[in-house]
Amino acid sequence: MKKLLVVLMILFVGILLCGCTTQPATPPTTTAAPTVAPTPVVTAEPTTVAVNATPAPVNTTAKPTATPTPQIVVTIKMTNYNTVDPAGTIIVKAGTKVVWVNQMMARENMIKSTGLYEGLFKSGALYTGDSFSYTFDKAGSYDWMSTTNGAFKGTITVQ
Repeated sequence: MKKLLVVLMILFVGILLCGCTTQPATPPTTTAAPTVAPTPVVTAEPTTVAVNATPAPVNTTAKPTATPTPQIVVTIKMTNYNTVDPAGTIIVKAGTKVVWVNQMMARENMIKSTGLYEGLFKSGALYTGDSFSYTFDKAGSYDWMSTTNGAFKGTITVQ
């Protein structure tokens, strides 16, 4: 028994020296968790996206707009006393429009092509104040005359 007592003493001294004493259990202290401010929720407005949008063309060059060239018009006046103004041969450029105007008093005339180009053009009846026109597109020499009495006649040379 002595031995048992010695062992118990050694154990007791050892416990005292190492500080392993049994103490009553203390409840753990609770600390409050830190409070975090809630993160604000931001609601974004919806964005409309065009689904069928056509992108703008890239590297385009504007096409120049053609400026129309004004047409040249020459007027031949058939006046009283069987005169033509201008008389004789008229020289024009291709694309020129020639207008015959009947300035006779109450007289009917018809203008037609004659010579090499006979049948190329022919007006209807031209009474006082009426007119007839023809555009000459090809180079050449075109004779014309009135059908009433042949007094009105001339040549149009197209260059």
